[in-house]
This record gives sequence, structure tokens and C-alpha cells, in this order.
Amino acid sequence: MNRLNKMIQNYRVLTNNKYRLVTNIVIPVVLGIITAVLAEGLMIQFAMFPPIFMILAEICGDYFGIGCIGKKNGFGMDFLKTSHDGIKDFEDCLLIDILVRIPRIAIYFMIAGIPFRHTERFPVILFEMIAVVAICSIASLNVLRYIEMSQYIMIMAFTFEIPAILGCILAYFNFWPWVKWVFPPAAAVLLIVAIIATYYHMITKVRNSYKDI
Repeated sequence: MNRLNKMIQNYRVLTNNKYRLVTNIVIPVVLGIITAVLAEGLMIQFAMFPPIFMILAEICGDYFGIGCIGKKNGFGMDFLKTSHDGIKDFEDCLLIDILVRIPRIAIYFMIAGIPFRHTERFPVILFEMIAVVAICSIASLNVLRYIEMSQYIMIMAFTFEIPAILGCILAYFNFWPWVKWVFPPAAAVLLIVAIIATYYHMITKVRNSYKDI
């Protein structure tokens, strides 16, 4: 528990308070309420827009928190080299940043899904949507953290938004009978793989930033 508290503390130290408030609470809660209200009012044609903005914010928001740490000599990394424990503290921050994406995406979908709570297989559909968006959000870090300009990040974000939207559609409408048996375990496995692969990719880049080669 002490180790977990230390990791959370490092995440809080190395990320901005306003960034955490907006990305972890304001965006998922506000967009979740808007989606639920529109869906409850049977305005389905408009209820599809908040999830799109939620996914886009989830993918792009990292730029304002951790930024382009994958790019060699990218801005914001020099301070680590002046600290004895800086690299370890930042690795903790990277892991918590990855893991916190899952509950904040879950917050959005649990609020947005209130009008559909009596739908058949609702818990399974909810899990599938959370997993799909989390996979795309986490996987996007492997690309977007190499980009320094926000304009390019917005363009690349749409590339990751497309599979997230398609995955949510597939989970909700369940076009083929086999989907309900294959989708949940596949999503769980891919989520674990995305977490592990992204974390080790990022800490490798951070460690290599200490080498002036």
C-alpha cells in the first residue's frame, strides 16, 4: 500500500492539478451527463456526439499532461536529469497515468449508460465499451508522445478514434452471435497487452533520454 501511495504521489507531483481535474473528473462527468440526458430524451441522433468528443479528449488530453516525452530532446524532460530519483518517479507517473484512464473512461460510460441500464447484457456491453476506448487511448500514447505540435496530434487522434467508435458500435449492436462470446475476453487480453506494451515502451524512451547519443 505504501508503494501504491508513493506512485500516486509521484503522479500528482508530475502532473498539473488543473489537468487532473479536467481530464479525470470534469470531462467524463459532464459529457456523461450530456449523453445520458440526450439518450433519455430519445434524441439518439444527437447522443452520438458526446462519446465522440469524449474519445477525442481522452486521446488528445495527454498532450497537456505529459506531452511528447518520446521525442528525443523533447520539451519538459530536462528536469529529470537533475534528480537522483527523477527517472523512477517519472516511471511511477507513467504507470498511474495509464491505469487512471480505465476508471475515468468507466465513469463516463456508467453515467452515459444510465438510460440503457435495463438493456440485455448491459454489464457486458459496458465492459466492452470501456475496454475498447481504454485500449485505443492507451495505444495512442505510443504514437502521440512522439509528436510535439498540437495540430498534428489532433489529426492523428482521429486515426485512433475510428477503431474506438467502431468497437463501441460492435459491442452495442452485437451484429453476430459469436461476438458476445469472443469480444469480452479478447478485449480484456488486448487491454492488458496495451498497458504492458505501452508502459515498457515509454519507460524505455525515458531511460534512453539520459543517454546523449
